[in-house]
Amino acid sequence: PEDLWGMKLGFAVYNIRNNGTYSTHRAELEEMGFDFDAQSTGHGWENVKRALLAYKSFHGDLLVRQGFVIPENADWPEDLWGMKLGFAVYNIRNNGTYSTHRAELEEM
Repeated sequence: PEDLWGMKLGFAVYNIRNNGTYSTHRAELEEMGFDFDAQSTGHGWENVKRALLAYKSFHGDLLVRQGFVIPENADWPEDLWGMKLGFAVYNIRNNGTYSTHRAELEEM
């Protein structure tokens, strides 16, 4: 519709997923098929989970510093090289990212 031209839809989607915007409309968004788990990181939950488990195996904990980026070396899966894991963890802790996977996160 013409009245929506210029709307910053990506910004709205980001805020819905990460900041709880329109949380009172969650049921309606779910009914429309809105994916609350899709992430701007582009890595997706399964890759973030693999990265967290690898980090824990190397460091013995999940105290990932905010600036940590998965290094490009043979110790890490090549498809995860360059992932900003620290940023992902920051968003998990502070913005509710991947909140639907909370039980899995707590088990780690």
